[in-house]
Amino acid sequence: MLYVCHFVVLLLPLLGSATDDRDAPVSSGADRVIVKTIAPDPVTGRIVAFSLADGMVLEGEADGSVRLPTDEIVRVSTGGSQRERSDEDTVVTLGTGDMIRGTIQGGGDEKVTLLTMDLGAVDIPLEAIAKIDWPMSFTADHRRVVRWLDRQLVARQDRILLTNGDVVDGFIAAIGPDGVTIDTESGEAAVSRRQVLALRMAFGGAADVEGLHAIVSLRDTGRVTMTSLTWRNGTIEVELQHGSRASFSPDRLVRIDICGGNWEWLSGQEPISYQHTPLLARSWEYVSDRNVLGRPLSVADERYEHGIGVHSRSSLTYDLKGEYNTFVTHFGMDDESGPMADVSVAILVDGKPRFSQENVKRDELHGPVRLDVRRANRIELVVDFGENGDMQDRFDWVEAALIR
Repeated sequence: MLYVCHFVVLLLPLLGSATDDRDAPVSSGADRVIVKTIAPDPVTGRIVAFSLADGMVLEGEADGSVRLPTDEIVRVSTGGSQRERSDEDTVVTLGTGDMIRGTIQGGGDEKVTLLTMDLGAVDIPLEAIAKIDWPMSFTADHRRVVRWLDRQLVARQDRILLTNGDVVDGFIAAIGPDGVTIDTESGEAAVSRRQVLALRMAFGGAADVEGLHAIVSLRDTGRVTMTSLTWRNGTIEVELQHGSRASFSPDRLVRIDICGGNWEWLSGQEPISYQHTPLLARSWEYVSDRNVLGRPLSVADERYEHGIGVHSRSSLTYDLKGEYNTFVTHFGMDDESGPMADVSVAILVDGKPRFSQENVKRDELHGPVRLDVRRANRIELVVDFGENGDMQDRFDWVEAALIR
């Protein structure tokens, strides 16, 4: 399920400050941020206040207090990082793409209560859940069969994968700390927690999130969608998509992505056409927010969350409908390309060439490219063969976005 993220907030560490910390309006070091907006240059400072409804007040390091409308913010970060998943984590994935880590503390026929390290207890409706992976599903002994389950066609029934490799199909009636209750053709069955590796819901959670909302990445809990967020006096108060409320310190925060404003990730759109022309026989599909192999985007040893992975020769065309002002992107060979990778890049707006570059090779990040697309109807992104044909040409459009 695709949904559109129009702008994002990341909180990266500042290496120094021109202001005296004793004069700062907020005492937490996590309030010191870099804010990327729809303008080319980022703004740095300390957050005085921020809410989805009212925007941000930033105590700038050079220009004093700065007010930023929420729909003009793209990215902000504290320099925190997510810890690696532990052997005790259960991972609940929602239809929105949220991946929430914790321990199942309670549940029933309507919801699951997940105890998280950052947010405390979070109630998740069963209807919002796409899948659950219990800790044993990540072990080397079981990961292969879990991957097999994920490769299966969408089932018409819910599925429970057992530790012995068997699959139970039916309708999941309840989930709790002791196990799962499922209605099968043979009647209701209670499956003990010790027997369960993972479950997949047939229609669980398939929904877009409308309106202004935040996707919050936390140190221990993972990625969670918030429909309300207020940051002031060193505390962040939030409401999750399904109604649970929580508060936490900014030092638990890794990143905030704000969706619904003037910044729109191109990877959240469906192209109106895609063409791949293989040099020999193999065809490649484009992949949103992953490289062409389906793994994380990585260019010049840096990972990126948003972008589009392709293989030469490819052409992606998007319908702009005359609704956008600017197109921006970086690009480069993915780190999983090879030393012989070499392509030529072109960007066409309404059929007219607006940007081109030849001999794009590995270990180079190019851009930003920033094009005026006001009143334009279509944009086409072309990655053509270079000096070595299509050999090892795994290419990434990195953080490609449209700005209203």
